[in-house]
Amino acid sequence: MVLLNLNALTIGRTLYTESAVSAAVSAVAQKATSCNGENDQDCLANLEGQLSAAASAGRPIGWGTVRDCTELKANCNWWEQRGITSRHGNSVAQVLLVLIGFLIMIISIVPGAQFWFGLLTKLGTLRATGPKPATAASRS
Repeated sequence: MVLLNLNALTIGRTLYTESAVSAAVSAVAQKATSCNGENDQDCLANLEGQLSAAASAGRPIGWGTVRDCTELKANCNWWEQRGITSRHGNSVAQVLLVLIGFLIMIISIVPGAQFWFGLLTKLGTLRATGPKPATAASRS
């Protein structure tokens, strides 16, 4: 997680605040599930184009320079360029947020896909239990 800079809080914040990134990621996810009728090669080529568009929109994955340090005359050190500390002060809080984001990603990935799929399946069956709600015809 740390090697690839997969930080849950940074990813969530970027998807919430950056509409271009959110739209690009949504388009890629929607296209990935709707390639049923297309030729596989055409679908993959289109998907690759959308992935590169999402990457250019500013995915918060990897150790690139944060947007705040790309401005003209921004005097940022290495830690600030990577988003580990903040150039606007309160770097201790920023470091804690980075560590919490990494911890969330590690905790969510360690159990594995089988665990999460099983949990979602159990939640789905829980929803189907209990008495059925009354219909409009039976209430009157």
